[in-house]
Amino acid sequence: MSKSPTQIHFVCRQHRASDFTDNGDGTFTTGLWRVCASAANSVQTISLHDTKRDTAWAHGDVLGRELVQSSGARNRYAFTVRKSNADVSWPAAATGSSEKEYV
Repeated sequence: MSKSPTQIHFVCRQHRASDFTDNGDGTFTTGLWRVCASAANSVQTISLHDTKRDTAWAHGDVLGRELVQSSGARNRYAFTVRKSNADVSWPAAATGSSEKEYV
């Protein structure tokens, strides 16, 4: 069954520069994340957390998504996101893998 979430939460350590680019215009671009095409196309907000216990250090509305093809990596997407100052926690009923959660 394909997933069509409106939110995706990722564990993304703030100090790992390769997983985050501040575009300097109120937006950021995530690193590459493995998600199915239906999730990448339906997601409306992205939240980046140091751990599941921490509020998101970067969060906002998805402006764009790019499928990036590289050797041996399938369904890897980078998302461009408009920053928000909202305090966003990891979903209480989390059931996903250790690094991402679809809501």
